[in-house]
Amino acid sequence: MLLPCIALVSFAAIQSSDPVESDYVGFWRGTLWCNGAGQVFEVELSPAEQGLSVKTTLPDWIFFPVDDSTARVLDGQIQLPLVYGTATLQLDRERGEMRGSFGASPTRIQVHAKRAIQTPALRVIERDVRILSGEIELAATCFEPGWPGPHPAVVWLPSRGPITRSEDRIGRGRWLARLGIASVVWDKRGTGESGGDLRAATFDDLVGDARSALRWLGDQESIDANQIGLHASSAGGWAAIRLAALQDPPVDFVVTKMSPTTSVRTQQMESWASTLLAAGYGERAVQDAQEWNALLFDAEPTDAEWKRYRELLDAARTEGWVEFLDFDDDPATRDAFPGAWVRRHDYDPAADWEKIRTPWLGIFGGRDTIVPLATNRLRLEERPAERSLLSIPGIEHGFGEWPLELRRPGDSAIDSYLVWNKLPVEIWEPTVRWIWSQVTLSPSAPFDVR
Repeated sequence: MLLPCIALVSFAAIQSSDPVESDYVGFWRGTLWCNGAGQVFEVELSPAEQGLSVKTTLPDWIFFPVDDSTARVLDGQIQLPLVYGTATLQLDRERGEMRGSFGASPTRIQVHAKRAIQTPALRVIERDVRILSGEIELAATCFEPGWPGPHPAVVWLPSRGPITRSEDRIGRGRWLARLGIASVVWDKRGTGESGGDLRAATFDDLVGDARSALRWLGDQESIDANQIGLHASSAGGWAAIRLAALQDPPVDFVVTKMSPTTSVRTQQMESWASTLLAAGYGERAVQDAQEWNALLFDAEPTDAEWKRYRELLDAARTEGWVEFLDFDDDPATRDAFPGAWVRRHDYDPAADWEKIRTPWLGIFGGRDTIVPLATNRLRLEERPAERSLLSIPGIEHGFGEWPLELRRPGDSAIDSYLVWNKLPVEIWEPTVRWIWSQVTLSPSAPFDVR
């Protein structure tokens, strides 16, 4: 039997002259490799005024974008920015491959890429719109699948703070649209291009904004108004509870991620206890932090209570837990107590939970100290036929992101390996599959999820 011959090709033998920028133009698919682990990447190189324009995609990042950059060719080798550093790569023109490395031991990264056929991405229709909420305008972006509807849809409910249509939120909208689900995202009032004042906004104001977005989305001809749900993260979950209870406009399903199911007061107090204890602080620090938080909820604008509030801030600095304070909620004077965030958003969802019969998926991080699993799972477990719960071990608060780190699995005989920076598929794959289970995609969808 004749076996295939594997030729070890010398770069020097096949390249009669140094490669130039035009030799690198095109689409490449490759692997970053280090310490026994790899990460796939794709990169499109195109001519630019200076050097080559670099557009990189990491499938592990799901929807999170990689910043565009510029590559240079020096002495025939390309200096290619690749998220973690700039690699020096040598081109094999004959085989259409390039390889090289960057970084330093113990995490020196080897790079190998091949020319590849680029798979066209499913088309997304993206529109910047303005949504009227009372007397203010919300600057929003709507994402729809690039095939005929009507489409099921999601309203993305933002978390606490000055949240805008950032690149990752735009990325989520595009990603979900390619999976057959339309959505709308907006700059919170008083941020980005939206009107209003976030510092004065109440819980009811933000619920009203989400309600306006929900109503606007249902009015679009390309959207199936009977298949619109909510996707909330963190504090946005309180608005999801309120909207699901109101059902005006109707809410057909809800996904919450790391979102409280308890009252704002309970969440704040539990968060202080679990966060400080997990960080190694003692009961004294927990008591001081909870007293500080209670003053934000209840203090009268008197000299005595203002003095105590400042004493607790001094204790935070002395004991070290000042790093956990939300200084966007720190009143500058005693008369500013009534404007504290916790007062403007003081909501207890107990009565609303009793009204809700909407299908619900609640996702929690097993290591989340801001929204502890132990108490926040209880509301979902009350009605298991309608409410599903998913706990992801190792995930802290937020959407979760595995950092770039050397890791040795517990009770394992294998050597340490490099865990690449990525978004946890353990969160996002169940999310989209659960949404698919609640809706019917447009008959024109180019794929079948059933």
